[in-house]
Amino acid sequence: LQSERLLDARTKLMRALERDPKAYRAHMLLAGYYMAHVGHFRLALQYTKQAIALFTAKNGNPPYYSYVARAEHTQLLYLLSQARLNLDDYQGALTVLDEYSSYDYNDDWYSGTRAWVLMKLNRLKDAVTESRKGLRESAEPGRNLNMLGILLSMTGDRAASIDVLKEAIRYEMSMGKFGSPATPLNN
Repeated sequence: LQSERLLDARTKLMRALERDPKAYRAHMLLAGYYMAHVGHFRLALQYTKQAIALFTAKNGNPPYYSYVARAEHTQLLYLLSQARLNLDDYQGALTVLDEYSSYDYNDDWYSGTRAWVLMKLNRLKDAVTESRKGLRESAEPGRNLNMLGILLSMTGDRAASIDVLKEAIRYEMSMGKFGSPATPLNN
């Protein structure tokens, strides 16, 4: 799926499922495909749920301590939270993120994602706290700076919001070609 031949990749994954319907990785990859490249979030949710059921049947109940099982479980929970978020099931997305946290998993994407969901639930104070936590942990600074800037704007702290968004732009510009200096301040 990392190549430009997305339809060929999807076809190969569908064939893999014909050969082995219990191939949870194929379900997981198809969920990602439908989420990122097609925007068909209901189908992505369906593939994600199936992948989780098959993964759990193979690996038992979480938490997982082997690197591969933990990484795959993390990806599955991320896909599930994103599918629910994109289907406007904000409480469902938050429930998945809370489950992720309950296993003592910790990845860079977590704080920014959780802050976004909290914002969607209109829990702005909690979202600000989560964004600041992500910044303290150096977790995706650009994402958390953007999120914090948006949240401060929403809570009426315009001056602080502008300062944070300027910092987000500086951070992204410092990343050179890998940066994404797109914030509400320059859009």
